[in-house]
Amino acid sequence: MDRLSPLLITLTWRKLYLSRCCPACLNERGDFGVRRSKHDAPMCFLCAACCKQPRVVLKLQQQRATLDVTGLSGRPLYTEKTNRFIGEVHTAAKKAGLG
Repeated sequence: MDRLSPLLITLTWRKLYLSRCCPACLNERGDFGVRRSKHDAPMCFLCAACCKQPRVVLKLQQQRATLDVTGLSGRPLYTEKTNRFIGEVHTAAKKAGLG
């Protein structure tokens, strides 16, 4: 049994790493939750780069999954400066007195 201990420790750490990393790229820690509906627990967490990839977005649309736009870190997925649509919505909300 002592011979297997290092192997079991390695597998445990690998399992922990894989449970926390982005399943699309396996390079970064997942920050944005993917849910079947807005009331369900997250199925997995994607990194910001993968959330914006067309192939990942298409797969989420096919599964009718929702994506949290605020990550576990508190950072938004889209900001006014990086996304024209979000900037326009923010400007319209300010003009309407909503923001």
